[in-house]
Amino acid sequence: NRSRAGKLLGSASGRGVTETQTAPKRVLVILTGLYPNGAVLSTLTTLKYLDRTRVLPELFVLNPGEAWPDLLRKTPVSYGRRPGEGKLHLPLLLARLWHVLRRSDIVVGGLEMTPTFLAALLGKLSGKPSVGFVRNSLPELLRGLPGRYTTLTRRLYPGLDRVVAISTGVQTSAEALIPALRGRVRTVYIPVE
Repeated sequence: NRSRAGKLLGSASGRGVTETQTAPKRVLVILTGLYPNGAVLSTLTTLKYLDRTRVLPELFVLNPGEAWPDLLRKTPVSYGRRPGEGKLHLPLLLARLWHVLRRSDIVVGGLEMTPTFLAALLGKLSGKPSVGFVRNSLPELLRGLPGRYTTLTRRLYPGLDRVVAISTGVQTSAEALIPALRGRVRTVYIPVE
C-alpha cells in the first residue's frame, strides 16, 4: 500500500530538488474525530505506514479526542475545536484549517461527508489538489442523512481532483450518483477495512 498511496498522490519537485530526487508531498488529511471505528483506524494506519520520503502527512481533526496514540506518533495533529472549547464556529474552524493548509501541497478528506466537503472547498479556494475518500455506498449513506448532505455531496464532490474508493462497488455507486466523477475515482483496497 505504500507504493500505491505514493503513486496516487504523485511526486513533487521544487526549488533545490534535483531531477534524481523528489521532495515529499505535504498532505493535509481532515477527519471529523478520532473515534474508535474502522474508518478512522484505517486512515490512521495508512498514515502511519506511508513512506515519509514521499509523503509527509498532517492530520486536522475537527473535534478533540485521543485514540490510538501509537498510530499518531509520527503524524502531526491539529484540532478544529480544542478540548474545553464550546461549540465550534465555522469562521474559526476555517481560519484554523487555512493556517494548516498553507504548509500543505494536497488536501484530503479522510472520510465521506464533512471532511471531504472541506477538502473540496479548501482545494478550490487555495488552488491546491484535493482528494476525497469514499468508504461506503454514497446513495445508501445519504439515505440516512438530512437532505442538505445530498445537496452538498452533489455540489462539492465534483470539485475534487481525485476520489479514492475502497472497492469497485463503492466506486460504481459514487460515479452513478455523481456522473461528473467518472474518470477521477480510483479504487484502492485497504486491508484494514
